[in-house]
Amino acid sequence: MSELDKLISELAATARNTREAVRKAKEETGKEAAGCFLGFGPEELADAAGLLPVSVWGDDREIEKARRYYPAFFCAPVQQMLEQAMGGEYDGLLSAMIMPVYCDALRSAGQNFKTAVPHIPVIPVVYPANRKGRSGREFLASEYRSAGKALEKITGKKITEKALQDSIEVYNRYRSAMREFVKEASGHPDIITPYLRHMLIKAAGCQDKRIYTEKIGRLTRLLKKEPVRDWNGNKVILTGILLESEQILKKMESHNLAVLSDYLLQESLQFQTDAPVEGKDSFYRLACRFADLKFCSVAMDPEKSRISRLCEEAIENQAGVIVCIPSFCDPEEYDYPLMRQALDEKGIKHICLELNTSFVSSQAETLLQTFAEMERGREK
Repeated sequence: MSELDKLISELAATARNTREAVRKAKEETGKEAAGCFLGFGPEELADAAGLLPVSVWGDDREIEKARRYYPAFFCAPVQQMLEQAMGGEYDGLLSAMIMPVYCDALRSAGQNFKTAVPHIPVIPVVYPANRKGRSGREFLASEYRSAGKALEKITGKKITEKALQDSIEVYNRYRSAMREFVKEASGHPDIITPYLRHMLIKAAGCQDKRIYTEKIGRLTRLLKKEPVRDWNGNKVILTGILLESEQILKKMESHNLAVLSDYLLQESLQFQTDAPVEGKDSFYRLACRFADLKFCSVAMDPEKSRISRLCEEAIENQAGVIVCIPSFCDPEEYDYPLMRQALDEKGIKHICLELNTSFVSSQAETLLQTFAEMERGREK
């Protein structure tokens, strides 16, 4: 097995068993872990407080215990996360849960978590809709300061300006390394399949970013040494919240579909934007990172720039588009009619996969197969 294959296998194994990976990372670093639910943690705060930030997204499972708090027609990741927590899967693993609030579903998520899982402290962070102006940035900076104080109480360690500056530098290096990786990976679809691409990115969420950044940087350097081979399949762009489905990702591979790029909250949107180098303080710099974010449904954008960007990239690269929406995700479902209209007008092949709250439906597989056949037909 080559060095590249070994590294891919190691990172993919980490992503397949995230809880075990977090336990191992806690032992290696000597840190307690803080969960960061559904993106934009902010992980830098937890890191500066001496904690190990861990990404939490939920996973495919039947919902039983969480039904006491949510109706069936509710955001899938929120239900899945609470089901995991009520099943004891975070016990002894997480010392806190940082809970973002940037959509209606998340407004109640923190309160329900407090009631259902009272032994794990919840730290809410409310994200402003009007995020780009000075007032929005100031508001979010104040939310981060409040979250920082809550983390300090848990760890007994003060978040100094120097510690937060250092954490921002660590995360900016990580984000830069990830952008380089996904760019290089798109040129090697024969090696980095859709499933492996997802797992390699996911592995970042359960390791110290200093360690992970070194690994993904080494992997990228090894990829660059590989020859670029002709690809006889089709390429797609993913967009939405997440595509946390081994079943669908491997079906994409069987249909000869490769991922050109993505605009998924769980993947590239996590490392699309760096914290700026300058700002009145580090809390404000973190707020500016969210303010500068593009192409994301949970970050308000009246211009809907994601839609035009998707059309431009799809046309330029002759790629199709796959929209990935968890069941009952309001921000994505509000955007999709406009996105569909624009893609249809431009003649861009696309499908929308609505992923159920338990397991991926056979309907999603059928849609994917139909899409793959349409793409092959276009190629001919």
